[in-house]
Amino acid sequence: MSDLDFSIFDNVVGQRLVDVRRVGLPVYWTQMEVLVEERRELHLTCEYCLRLINAGVFASKQVVALLGLQESVTMSALSELLSMDAISGDESMLKITRKGKELLSNYDVQYIEKTWFTAFDGIVNRPYAWRRDQLLTAAQLARAGHSIELTPFCEKPKVRDIDPGEVWSALVSVSRERPTERLLSIRSVRKAPIRFVPAIALGYKGEKGEAHVAFLVDGRPLELHTREFAECRGLNRPMFRGLQGSSAEATQVRLSTRRRLVRHSAGNKSNTSSSGGRLMLPGKTDEPNNGITIPRIHELATRLEKALRTAKSRVIITTRGVSSALLSSGILAEMTSLLERRVPLWIGLGPDAVHADRRNKPASEWIDELRELGSRRKGLAVFALHSIDATHLVLDSEFVIVGDYDWLACDGAISRNFRERWAIECVLPEVVDRESQRVLSHTK
Repeated sequence: MSDLDFSIFDNVVGQRLVDVRRVGLPVYWTQMEVLVEERRELHLTCEYCLRLINAGVFASKQVVALLGLQESVTMSALSELLSMDAISGDESMLKITRKGKELLSNYDVQYIEKTWFTAFDGIVNRPYAWRRDQLLTAAQLARAGHSIELTPFCEKPKVRDIDPGEVWSALVSVSRERPTERLLSIRSVRKAPIRFVPAIALGYKGEKGEAHVAFLVDGRPLELHTREFAECRGLNRPMFRGLQGSSAEATQVRLSTRRRLVRHSAGNKSNTSSSGGRLMLPGKTDEPNNGITIPRIHELATRLEKALRTAKSRVIITTRGVSSALLSSGILAEMTSLLERRVPLWIGLGPDAVHADRRNKPASEWIDELRELGSRRKGLAVFALHSIDATHLVLDSEFVIVGDYDWLACDGAISRNFRERWAIECVLPEVVDRESQRVLSHTK
């Protein structure tokens, strides 16, 4: 999923893609005691051939004619019966054997109790065709790089909540071979531990501020889950409330940052008054020739990697959190390579830098590793900021990105809140230099 180009999903009419998150869709892995109808294994064509021979149809040509199937299919069934010693003789005189009669006499329906497992989806509130290998525990989900667990809309399923027909349909959908049993009834539900299906949540926002969430699994849209999530008012759940609107403080920081960059790039106040309170669509330029754009949120992680690989004179990063998952994924190696090229790297940490994922290793240890890297490689400065109201990524004098995207935190955020993140980019060298000086002036 990391290689998926999310920009192809930024095509919803009247809405723009504002956030992309790795989430876990809740599923109850349900163990049930069921009553099934089971028959002895005998191919249907073999059964009818055997019954015809037992009724006095001895010639193979007559068997072929009466069944009405292709001759090759019927002859294959007769050959199988011969190999099983269910019949004897040649093509002109076939006879049923004692074993063949036993097969027919024992070929009755049997009712037995069995233990079945099925995936009961916590979003759509019904059995769903999830494969067993898709269901992860919370720990496995975290190791896979997913930072949000959606809580199910329903409680653990009870017998009255499970439709046998839906269970059968789900099992047939995921099974390579059609089950030989037929489900008659569900006697009891023994266990239903919660599991999670790794998914991508795409956050959209309309022109009037309305929010919408869509889900992807293995790169494919989940229309049923997206519709159920909307109908169940999933955005009113606590972990999703941030997507519906940003706080007044965050809005003020965003607008003041934008006004500052616009003022520096335009060199006058006319542009500020005309556009300071207007949001721009991702990738669009605000005013002609002022170099202000809104980067796409799903491109920011690759922008950091590219900056570390291509920098020639400097890289400046400020962040509120440090993620062990991100640093261990190769960012630390990219930083080492940058320093070996003798390119200065500044990393500014917020006053209360936190650990941004679920690993047991505290954030302080990863920060110490950064400082140790600085002691071994000249050109790295890790400093603490007195305060941090916005984060920065500066590449040479090429660009500066200001926003609330935490560059060293997994998925760009230090919390599990699913919210709209903002970022503003400027590519004018004089503005980039001025903003860089502003950041470095706050070092202790």
